[in-house]
Amino acid sequence: MSSSKHLSKRQRLKYKKRKETWDKRCKTALTEANKNKKSLKNIATALYNKETFHTRLRPEWQYLSHIFDLLNGRRFVSARRVFLDIILFLDQQGCERLLKEKEYLHAIYQVARHRTWIIRPFNEWTKKSHNPHKQFISFIRHCFVKYEMPIFMNTAWYEDGSLRFIDWFIDIGRGMNLRKCKNLPIDMTKKISHYFMQAPDDFNVAEAMRWAQVLGMGGDETLANNIVSSILGRNNFNDEEFWKKVILYLIQNASMLAKNKLQEVVDYISSIYTDRGEFNIKDRNINNLIRLSDEWHVATSFTRTLGNVKSWEECGVQEYRVEEGEEEERKIYFIVELLSAKALADEGRKMRHCVGSYAFYCSKKRCSIFSLRVMEASGEQKRLGTLEISLPSKTIVQAKAKCNAKMTDKARKIMNAWATQEDLKLSRWL
Repeated sequence: MSSSKHLSKRQRLKYKKRKETWDKRCKTALTEANKNKKSLKNIATALYNKETFHTRLRPEWQYLSHIFDLLNGRRFVSARRVFLDIILFLDQQGCERLLKEKEYLHAIYQVARHRTWIIRPFNEWTKKSHNPHKQFISFIRHCFVKYEMPIFMNTAWYEDGSLRFIDWFIDIGRGMNLRKCKNLPIDMTKKISHYFMQAPDDFNVAEAMRWAQVLGMGGDETLANNIVSSILGRNNFNDEEFWKKVILYLIQNASMLAKNKLQEVVDYISSIYTDRGEFNIKDRNINNLIRLSDEWHVATSFTRTLGNVKSWEECGVQEYRVEEGEEEERKIYFIVELLSAKALADEGRKMRHCVGSYAFYCSKKRCSIFSLRVMEASGEQKRLGTLEISLPSKTIVQAKAKCNAKMTDKARKIMNAWATQEDLKLSRWL
């Protein structure tokens, strides 16, 4: 375009209008180009092709990049291609929210790894809901389920699930009897298999198996729920031969054990067994066992934890802080992670419970312990509750006030806000 310096007024207006039109077209083209450059389709394709990015990826695309890194190498060529194809297909189907969630991206990664077991072409699936969870369930079942499948089995595909859970999902979906599945951690009788298929929808796979085991061994539903809510519901079936004997003993003495007392006894047995490598449960008098458990809980409230573990690293869940009120009414609620045996012992001593015995589990990254506290305007601090997070499932599994009592409504409200911020699940047993 020529200069407008020596043009008439009419020509200048015409020139200005043409320039504005040109600028608008350039801006529209640039916006569209940037939009296309940042689309999920282009990002996923670029990651697949191992292209270099000169800007930082969005958080939801960083995990996508992580998965492509996992699927790197000659042995993953096919899985890598299938993963990309599924991402592009779901994007085309309008499942944008689903593709932004880490747990669903992980599930798609597992689908790609188990691609040879898909019974229906994934690109024949049709979206029937705008809810990402319902989309995920529908897609997984389209790919792998031909016969009846319990709802709780869907949790097999989440990041905290086990690969053997996915194998069971695929086998059951193809019509195989659970008893014929591989890598079962317990003796799977017909009774236990029957109860497993009838387990509550809001269990995960491990909880359902423990629940079915108790019922199949002769326990009632109340005892089964209580055992699932204890550490036996989340111990990954380690040392199962030993714990099978303990469960049978608990079934035989169920009438003597309320829920809290059962959990205390299980904590006591677990700590002694971990420390000594043995514990003889056979022919023990239940009243004597309860007495020993009570004495141990009192002792661990005032002494350091058993074992030689002294400290461990942060688990990755962020701490929490919120202020309420003003001046003399001002209160600061905060949640802090306990990262040493000394801190656990101090918490147990102040709160009169056995959290001091959890150092071993914290050091092994099985769980993490947080303390919920409040600071008054005067500077005085009070402990409102002790929280246990199961790290494999990112779930708050225990929340206890002093002497294992229930936390106040206010403390629970603070805990719930923290759980929402950190994307933590809440156990049905809280």
